[in-house]
Amino acid sequence: MELTRIEKRAASNLALPGAPSVGCLTVLVIAVGLLLLWEYASQTGLIPKLFYPPPSVVGQTLFRWFSTDEWQDMVLPTMKRLAVGFAMGATAGYITGMAVGYSQSVHRVIDPILSFIYPIPKIALLPLALVVFGLGDAPRQFIIALAAFFPMVFNTATGVRTINANYFAIGTVYGAPLTTVFRRILIPGSLPLAITGMRIAFNSAFVVTVAIELNTATNGLGHVVWLAWQTLRTEYLFAGIFVIALIGMLSAATLNFLHRRLIRWQP
Repeated sequence: MELTRIEKRAASNLALPGAPSVGCLTVLVIAVGLLLLWEYASQTGLIPKLFYPPPSVVGQTLFRWFSTDEWQDMVLPTMKRLAVGFAMGATAGYITGMAVGYSQSVHRVIDPILSFIYPIPKIALLPLALVVFGLGDAPRQFIIALAAFFPMVFNTATGVRTINANYFAIGTVYGAPLTTVFRRILIPGSLPLAITGMRIAFNSAFVVTVAIELNTATNGLGHVVWLAWQTLRTEYLFAGIFVIALIGMLSAATLNFLHRRLIRWQP
């Protein structure tokens, strides 16, 4: 009897492949209900239409952007800055994290520097980056790279330190060269936390990208949102925020997928 109850409980927790869960449907119903309420309140004047344009107007703005070439001046510059800055910061952070986690000598030298720079808000370093790199995207990409660098360093270094010391002892016994130790022990052992660091690094880089574009760029999603606020084009404001949220959501889903594919042995 007890076994039957357990089997029924387990079966009730299983969902058919591709079938939407109750939680997803609940979120969808709530979201649609809020949009309809917002539409009604804005159209009837319950809330100021100037500040809270109806979702239908925001949707028309989005359709116009993506049915013409307007989206290229909004989305592509943001994605380019994000891609270049994140790639530089994550790569440098991974290499530095491997060195800091593996070598105590490197850790003693690098850790005080990281501890000094890390608490500084990365946006506060933008004027200095403008002085060093001049105008253009180089200073923006540098600040974005910094935002991605630190989460990658700390997570990768922690991942290396959590590797079982017996693996290194076995490598020493068999006379494994350093390249083999890195390829067979360090990289696989640190990968779970390194990928977690990559996800955090991407989120930090994306936030900094949009923040930088608010005041120092002439294109990109952040610039669109800031310009919309200055000119009270609130339909552009909400449309820009929607696109930013959509990019963030899709990026998070992609990184989660890569995490599951690369770390299949993790629960």
